[in-house]
Amino acid sequence: LKSHLMSISGGGAISFQIYNTNAVWFTDLIILASTPANETIPQLRKDLTILMINGTQDNRFPIEIVCERAELVKHQVAKLTLVELPGDHFFFLSKTQEWRTAIRKHANYSP
Repeated sequence: LKSHLMSISGGGAISFQIYNTNAVWFTDLIILASTPANETIPQLRKDLTILMINGTQDNRFPIEIVCERAELVKHQVAKLTLVELPGDHFFFLSKTQEWRTAIRKHANYSP
């Protein structure tokens, strides 16, 4: 039985590498408030599915950089979805309903 691999903030960059190396164990990668390192992107496998959820006013992971890297990832992997939510780096604490809804939609989950 496969699980989602989920990561938040500083753990995001390494989770791209973990998922890429161990994709057989996971259905997808879900990232909150992070982005992959530039050097990781060209190494990503084509068969990956990734959901990135980022805040539009994040000073740690500015949305402009996130969007640039997401565009590069889109050319590398089969499925990438980027969801932009209003908020700073800690949107995952203040916008819980919004990011949970994005994950449910991504996973085709309806309680």
